[in-house]
Amino acid sequence: MDAENSALAESSAGRLLESRFDSMKDLNYYLSMLNQMIVLFLVSAPALAADTSCKQVIDACETAGFTQRDAKNGRGLYLNCVNLIMQGAKQPEHATLSLPILNESVVLDCKTKHPKFGQNFKK
Repeated sequence: MDAENSALAESSAGRLLESRFDSMKDLNYYLSMLNQMIVLFLVSAPALAADTSCKQVIDACETAGFTQRDAKNGRGLYLNCVNLIMQGAKQPEHATLSLPILNESVVLDCKTKHPKFGQNFKK
């Protein structure tokens, strides 16, 4: 073992890593896998984030109080806001929050670039 590896093994971080992994080869493997997962996530992130028109729809819904995973209470980001706006549907009478008002050109631009965005195909 060279001086660098010896110093690492003697440090608390080195002891922690040794306790978690059988060898430096295992550690390198897991770090490589983690790196690949991070790159895959960054590359496959939805193009919608860069698309300002669809992002404006999401932002407007969030500003109005709609959140993810709150559809049970009528405040679901997509089910109760984004989908209704993108489909041009009227808000249900029993809605707990009002839909935000958006410029029609924003919605049309988003529909043009991403025709499936905001469409609920689980009907």
